[in-house]
Amino acid sequence: MLMKVSETAQGLALGYPLWLGLLVLVMGIALGAYLGRTQWNTKKHAGPAVAAALLVCAGVYWLTYRVTLTADGARAYVFLYRDDRVDWRQVAGVTIEERKTRGTTTYLVLQTRDGAQIDINVSGLSATDEHRVKSYIAARVTGK
Repeated sequence: MLMKVSETAQGLALGYPLWLGLLVLVMGIALGAYLGRTQWNTKKHAGPAVAAALLVCAGVYWLTYRVTLTADGARAYVFLYRDDRVDWRQVAGVTIEERKTRGTTTYLVLQTRDGAQIDINVSGLSATDEHRVKSYIAARVTGK
């Protein structure tokens, strides 16, 4: 699985490997640079230009995706996309949801007392890492 869990001094951190984000980002930049050097033809280059932009966005997403679970709470961060934080004392419940998109994506959903929720994508984790994350969260939520 692509997503990794690592232990930090404060708790657990979920993220994608650095090589994945860099590879996709460099591919997008290279495609964009190639298109910039050629004579622009809208019919011929519109598709590759969109592909280059999507590759750059995906690379930045995978480079900056980070979920941090500490003794105090959880934080989900992606550059220019999300920065969600929740204290474990605010969490009313934790559910596991499988959502159908282009496949099945598994999320741990932290529901707060004020009705907000933080979705943590765990579909890219191995079964062992997914169990570690679930156990860590369960211990913090029930140990309030």
